[in-house]
Amino acid sequence: MIQQSFKLFSLFSLVIGLTFVFSSCEKSAGVTSEDTIEYTTQAVFEIQERSGCGRGGCFEFVFPITIEFADGSTAEAEDYEGLKTIIQDWKEANPDAEERPSLSYPLEILSEEGEVLTIESSEELRRARIQCRRNFGSRPHHGRAERCFRLVYPITLTFPDATTEEVADRRALKLAVRAWRQANPDVDERPTLTYPLQVEMRDSTIVDVASKEDLVALKDSCSEEG
Repeated sequence: MIQQSFKLFSLFSLVIGLTFVFSSCEKSAGVTSEDTIEYTTQAVFEIQERSGCGRGGCFEFVFPITIEFADGSTAEAEDYEGLKTIIQDWKEANPDAEERPSLSYPLEILSEEGEVLTIESSEELRRARIQCRRNFGSRPHHGRAERCFRLVYPITLTFPDATTEEVADRRALKLAVRAWRQANPDVDERPTLTYPLQVEMRDSTIVDVASKEDLVALKDSCSEEG
């Protein structure tokens, strides 16, 4: 009788123990998932806020862009969805990490007037951000981690010396701008988009842009959206 009671007690203890373990694992997994989402959202927002890029800012990233994590590793993102995925995957692999990633240089950003700026350092990016007339940082970051529009390629660049070059995609745009800057380091003017052109909005509609004034108005409309 005593031996049977002991067996029942052992079985009961095992069930309680397993229930506690499973409950703890589920709770831990839930916390980790929630932490990862919050980390990713905040990281993307901070990258946008520091650069004045995206839906609420003056600029748009010319993807791909490269980011650097606290452990020194880097990753290249082709768009905002890719950026979110890269950050989320890194956080899941480094659950105890708190420091968020930063931008790697050089990078290209597109001004609201269609100038393509090559940014060589965080200080240069800070100066561009200061000149930005929009107060991106005052806006809530949830829902802001997205683009205003995407250029429809091919597009034509006009350089300060009046030469032009047609580029087939985003990477070609970056390479063309960097090549020109390296060949003309003393020129302060920037390459610009040639109009007319087309852009794809967040809802996938295609919009014709006839001038830099139209592009400014487009950015205004994005920033005014709630």
